[in-house]
Order: sequence, then structure tokens, then C-alpha cells
Amino acid sequence: MSNARYFIHNPFMLPDSEVTHAMDVEVRDCECNRIEMTLLLSDPDTSLDDLDKVMEWSIRAWSDSYPFTWEYSKCT
Repeated sequence: MSNARYFIHNPFMLPDSEVTHAMDVEVRDCECNRIEMTLLLSDPDTSLDDLDKVMEWSIRAWSDSYPFTWEYSKCT
């Protein structure tokens, strides 16, 4: 499994090869349902303003960005 903590969402539609970081967020939909997801990023300094421009949900809580990898651990 990758090091994503939640449902993965790629708001900038980045190719896999450009994804270097991720951020965990809690969003609310139009009915105030909470959803936790991991957003894929290419820049660790992506601002919440930049995310708000491309997100279809309202971000209510967020983590700092962290290095992201697509490497998967082997199940034993």
C-alpha cells in the first residue's frame, strides 16, 4: 500500500511521475458530510488558496504536506 492515509484524490490531475508530496484533509460536501482524503501534490508548499481553486469540496482541516511515494509494501 502507498503511504496515503485516506481515500486518494488528485485535484490537480497530476501524472503519477510528478507526485512527490501529499496532504491529508477533511472536507465537507454541500450536505455537511465529512470526508477525509489524501490529496496528491507536486509542490510541498501548495497553499490552501491554490487547493480551494481546484477542489469541489470545502476544506475544513488539513495536515502539513509530507513526502509521498507510490511504493507498496509486500503482504506476508
